[in-house]
Amino acid sequence: MNPEDAKRTDLSAPKMERPVRLFDVLLAGLGTILLLFLEGSAPLKVVSILFLAGLVGTLIALRRLRNEAWAYRWKSRDLRKLSTDAVDERDRMHNELVSHRAQSIQELQVAREVQQRFLPETFPFGDRLNIAATYTPCEEIGGDIYDVFKAGPGTAAFYIADASGHGVGAALVGAVLKFNLEALKDCIASGETQLADVVHRLNEALAGTMRRGGFVTFSLVVMDVETGRGCLVNAGHNPPLVWRSNEAHLEEMEVPPNLALAILPDFEFEPVRFQLNPGDKLLLYTDGITERLNASHQEWGVHNLMHTVRANAHTSVDAMARAISLENRLFGGSRSPNDDQALIVVEYLARARTESSSSGFYTAGLVS
Repeated sequence: MNPEDAKRTDLSAPKMERPVRLFDVLLAGLGTILLLFLEGSAPLKVVSILFLAGLVGTLIALRRLRNEAWAYRWKSRDLRKLSTDAVDERDRMHNELVSHRAQSIQELQVAREVQQRFLPETFPFGDRLNIAATYTPCEEIGGDIYDVFKAGPGTAAFYIADASGHGVGAALVGAVLKFNLEALKDCIASGETQLADVVHRLNEALAGTMRRGGFVTFSLVVMDVETGRGCLVNAGHNPPLVWRSNEAHLEEMEVPPNLALAILPDFEFEPVRFQLNPGDKLLLYTDGITERLNASHQEWGVHNLMHTVRANAHTSVDAMARAISLENRLFGGSRSPNDDQALIVVEYLARARTESSSSGFYTAGLVS
């Protein structure tokens, strides 16, 4: 039968007695040729033929066949129209996908700019402390966050945090942590509570808002810039590194085995106290730096971080931070970072003074 004279055929036999032959051809032109060739085959006059061009063609063909059609033999112009419709539908879906992707990229860029505003642009006590900080999310936005602020007369505070996961979800957790800490800054500045109590309050707040299984590793430091004495509460975070200038020695600070935030609401955090002398450097970092992978899936590791710190111990904090970022990037090669990265380097400049000349806040409010 000539394809131009072909007509719809209503076969009265039960459907179960007539097999449906399904052709799934991704290339519309090839599918048209194949179906036209099979159209002249005698056995195909008593079976159903469905020409598909992938998912899009499936939807179009089913729409054309409708529910009442059992067998349908397409005219050549119908086949050409089907091929055109499939291409048009594919292009429409592609254009929608491109448009949505462009909109998502724009929204993520706005979110990245907002997150950048969370990070400090300047640091307090410039005559007492040299401070450098870096932040590199592995996606447009990430879950690492840090801050450095004046907690009272002669008292500096800084923290670094790493929310589990990365991307938008981790960034939202970081924002929640920052907003809660903003509310607790007055407690730190007034000295009305121990530093561990501040972290305890923060832990309770996060435990009540985070999804099950989520957590935040966190380090909070308060330091008297006149004496160099400091107090740290480390909640499951990487222990800080301390470069001792007089001894030319790098050490990893010993910290109590505190849990990360948002795991147990009633956990009692234990603080640790330390002393910095003029020329000493304190480093806080997130594990995205030490867990950076290379092409062989090897981690950069704490040993490489410490090696880079030693090699740049006598440079400025800015130069040290740049060197760490450079060595870490070279180690990773063409691989993108597999986690967010944040780093704070603090150098203590002030000359140690007698204990009686302290601002009083640190001793009264944090050491007791």
